[in-house]
Formats: sequence, C-alpha cells, structure tokens
Amino acid sequence: MKPIFTKKVTIAEQKDIALHLNQLGINQNHFSIFETQLNNDSNKTYDLIAGLGDKKTFKLKHKSLNSVDEFLSNSVNDWKFIQINYNLYKSIYTELPSDKKTSFEFDLITIIVPETVVTIKNDELSIYSEDASAFDLILNGIDNKPTIGNKQNNKLLKFTTFQEYLLQFNKIQNHLKRGDIYEVNYCIPFIIKTNQLNLIDIYNKQKNISPAPFTSFVKCENDFILCASPERFIQKSGSKITCQPMKGTIKKSDNEEENEALKSKLSISEKERAENVMIVDLTRNDLSKIAEKSSITVKELFGIYEFPHVFQMISTIEANIKQNTLFSEILKALFPMGSMTGAPKMNAIKIIDEVESFSRDLFSGSIGYIDPKGDFDFNVVIRSILYNQEKQEALVAAGGAITIHCNAEDEYKECLLKANANLKLLGIDQSDLNLQQA
Repeated sequence: MKPIFTKKVTIAEQKDIALHLNQLGINQNHFSIFETQLNNDSNKTYDLIAGLGDKKTFKLKHKSLNSVDEFLSNSVNDWKFIQINYNLYKSIYTELPSDKKTSFEFDLITIIVPETVVTIKNDELSIYSEDASAFDLILNGIDNKPTIGNKQNNKLLKFTTFQEYLLQFNKIQNHLKRGDIYEVNYCIPFIIKTNQLNLIDIYNKQKNISPAPFTSFVKCENDFILCASPERFIQKSGSKITCQPMKGTIKKSDNEEENEALKSKLSISEKERAENVMIVDLTRNDLSKIAEKSSITVKELFGIYEFPHVFQMISTIEANIKQNTLFSEILKALFPMGSMTGAPKMNAIKIIDEVESFSRDLFSGSIGYIDPKGDFDFNVVIRSILYNQEKQEALVAAGGAITIHCNAEDEYKECLLKANANLKLLGIDQSDLNLQQA
C-alpha cells in the first residue's frame, strides 16, 4: 500500500502532529496511536503510528478464535489496530473460567481497520487513506493546543492495604511451597472515581513523566487506554518473531554514581535473574509450538535497560515462525505473556484468579497493529490508566513476580512504585493514603 502523502518533519513538528491526532481521534468511536518515547528499542519500526476512524470493525465477545482468522484473511491488505484483553485466556484455557465483574466494556479482542493511517519513520510523515483529502485533515490545525484540565477532584474507591496484600502473598507462598508454581505475577488494583478527565492533557503529561518505547493512547467507544509501557509482548518481521519478557526492577537514584551501583546490583541479583530466566524458559517453550525446528535463540539474557524511574531486566528471544501460521495459533501459543502470569502458565493463571481482587481487562493484555505485509508489533499493557468515560471510573494496576524467595514488604513497595506516576496524574497522592504496613 502506497501513502497518499509524504513529508519530512522535524522533531517539533512530530510532537505537534501527535497532539493534533489525539484531538482528532478523541472525537471518533475508535482511535489508536503508538509512539516511541525512548530510543532504547533496537527493534523499533516506527516513531509514531496512528489509526483514525473505523472502516471495518471486529469484536470477539465469546470463546472461539476461528472468527479472528477469518476477519484477518478478509483484510489482508489493510492496516489492523488490535486490542487483546487479558481475559482472552478463557478462550485458550477453557477449563479456567472467571466471573469477576468489571467497570469496562473491552471485548476479548477488538480489531479496527482504520479509515486513515499516519506513520512517522526516520523523520518522514506518511498518510495512508482512500480519502485523497485526508492529509488536509491531518496537517491543518496542528498548531492548536489542548485545553488544560480543571483541578481534579477524584476519589480512590478501592486499593489494597499491606495487610490485604500480605494475606494473598502468604497464599501464594503456600502454593510455591507445594510446588504448584515456581513463580506468579500478582497484581493489585487502584480504582478511582473521577470527574470529567481531560484525557489528552493527562496522556501528554504521562509521556513527559514516564517516556517509554511503547507509549499508546487508545479509544474504543467509551473506554480509553493511556499506556506508558516499557515492555514488548511480540513482534513479527518477515519470518522472524521476537519476544522480550521483562522481569527484574530496581528504583533509580538521583545520583549517577549510585545508579551505576544499582544497575550492577540488579544485573547480579540471584533473585531477579531467577525470575527472569523462568519466564525466558517459559517463552522458549511457548515459541516452540509455532517456531521452525531449532530456530529459537536467546539473543540477549538479563539485559539491563534504563527508564525514567527504574532500571529493568529484559531478555530477548527470537525464532523463525512456521509458514502459514495463523494469528489465532500465535495467540494460543503465547498469550497471556509469561511475564504477566508466571510458570507453569496454566497453574499461575488459576492462582491469579484466586488471589486477585479485580478483573484485569486490558491491563496485562496487549495492544498493537498488523501492517499490510502481515508484520506486527504488540506491547504489554502495563504502567497504564484504563478509563470508562460513561461511568467515570479509572483503573491503575501494578504487580510483580512472586517467588519463594520474595519478601512481602519489598514486593508491595514495588507495586506502589510502579503505580505512583499514573496515580499522581489522576490527582491521587499515595502519601495521603493508609497504604503502608501499620
């Protein structure tokens, strides 16, 4: 597919275009934008990619994945923007039902074929559309600035105290001691009742406070995702498929010398390495279901990556995918991602459903796109705000890997650290809450 318009743009112009796209998209039923805010991703494809409007829409509400492949086969030459709900696991592990209620209306899978696609790559703006005048819509009005939101008067409806966390942590430890699991990702929710949010303003502040390689702003009718994710779920380029599970976190210091010591501490930590390598092994096993024989390689093990507030341990696994592998087969092999479940995966999902007090929905699911060549890139929805405009409720969630060597207080503090930036964006200050151990 050839673009109808191309133009070289400066970094400043890119920021204005992204802002203008947000203003256009927020007034449509469906809108997605993905931006790279940090250049620590060697596999980066685009600096920005956005989809406006909905030429075709597919929504999976029930358990069969066959209809996903049918829709994709009828949209081969189109761009597809996709949201994958964590609860899709119920279509893959059908013996693990869950009836947890949610404030959101995200379907198990939503696929949008947009009317207009905008990309920026190597400082070149490209616009793809059947409407020859689409470039006027994109380029006109980029000097408009968003209205700054009113002072927020939001209320935290639900959170997990340390005592509540400890109770579930001990249940997980009992499972670990019995050998039911080796590791599980336990997450806690912060549910906020809001007034009318200025989502564009919040998203732009989120990008500035927590720049990340997989930043995204997605609208799906009344539901929104504002995401500053540092983690890639899966990428396909030609026959090569790449997974980059992230396990291992340490808080940064304001002192550069201390940061070097912290990076070294994370790099050699037996606990963090054990958590990471378990998920690497799980991912290799998952990939073996769809990969060409002997093609799976660990390109990088225990890589230490810098982000604004933390250092993260990330490993990279690559494989050559078998010819004619369907998208549903990829999801059945790899979803949910091991970094957000644990090992063994099915047992971990079962324990997550037992100990967590909320429905994850899009949190720890994935959002991304498939291009007309069939290549794709999907993130892991973490460091995010889910928001339902009709109910005016927001969800911020955070978690971490629990192994038999973990300390409950340390893990709880890590959850608070991961949630803190997005809570502040919603006007919630953790220091005002009775979150810590009594």
